Amino acid sequence: SVFKTMLFVGIVSEFIKVFYYTMANEATHGGVLPKTDLPFHLCSIQILFILTINFSKNEKIKRFLYSFMVPSCLLGGLAAMLLPTESSLNGMWILSLQYFGYHAAIMILALKLATSQEFAPNIKDYFNCLKLLLCMIFFAMYISFIPTVMQYSGMAFRSAQV
Repeated sequence: SVFKTMLFVGIVSEFIKVFYYTMANEATHGGVLPKTDLPFHLCSIQILFILTINFSKNEKIKRFLYSFMVPSCLLGGLAAMLLPTESSLNGMWILSLQYFGYHAAIMILALKLATSQEFAPNIKDYFNCLKLLLCMIFFAMYISFIPTVMQYSGMAFRSAQV
């Protein structure tokens, strides 16, 4: 199914990003995963939604997530494609490829959902989308103000002061 494929694509994409920053590029970034690369971005959080959709039997939960995923994947993916990233300027071609591939995939997922018979949005879906977006905004603000980053050290993550 499309959601199983997207779960695989999302996990591989995040793994590449995290692995690259923490292991392969330790000389440049010191093995630190910057807060800007934590998987709490609007696009990365879709992986958790896709995971939920894959394992949930509750159609209300799926519809709630669909109502958020269609606009956020389509518009967020489009915005990400149009905005330049600094990874291409620093010779980090693997991250540029990961970035492009993942955002293209979530845009395709959004188009598939938007044109499917499975999901025909209504006004309630719009308000559900706004509710989830507000919750995510408050969560993102909380995460943004945490004065630590996660640093990989051996086999465990530890907190390091910025």
